Amino acid sequence: MKKQVIAVILLVIAAVSFADTNISAKNQEDIESQYAAGLALWLSHDYEEVFKCFKRLAEQGHAQAQYNLGLLYRNGEGTLTDKKQAFYWFTRAAEQGLAGAQCNLGLLYDNGEGTLADEKKAFYWFTQAAEQGDAQAQYNLGLLYSNGEGTSADMKQAACWIKKAYENGFENAKDFWEEKELWRYEE
Repeated sequence: MKKQVIAVILLVIAAVSFADTNISAKNQEDIESQYAAGLALWLSHDYEEVFKCFKRLAEQGHAQAQYNLGLLYRNGEGTLTDKKQAFYWFTRAAEQGLAGAQCNLGLLYDNGEGTLADEKKAFYWFTQAAEQGDAQAQYNLGLLYSNGEGTSADMKQAACWIKKAYENGFENAKDFWEEKELWRYEE
């Protein structure tokens, strides 16, 4: 009898766990379909609806929606331009590891937009994004190394990151590479 009760309890626990997993999976599918709808609205330039959609999803923790909401606030699309809100949403997405948000957060710190300028924090966030292959972050990181901003000047590191940025399609990197003759610092 005791074994039967334990077996029934285990079955109930397994059933509840399975039901929670299915609800969670269904909820995730719903969130992703809402996100896809938001992207479709973005392509149609209905920014007010895009803003509403991404704000709802961002508040639920959707990293890509948080990043896009940051872009909308930064650019004043579907809402008033608000660099502090852009900073807030880029931070939320950056903390979840989204390279584009990390790069944009680095830019806000570098330029003192939506927050106080902080070269070390800009350097940190550009590094996070650059290590994930974000070409703009690689370029910006190279500039910081070249100028000794947020870190010690290091032309070898500058050359390394500028070269990666160019190899990843960031065209401005080629001009900087040639202007600063960074080939001289390659190992």
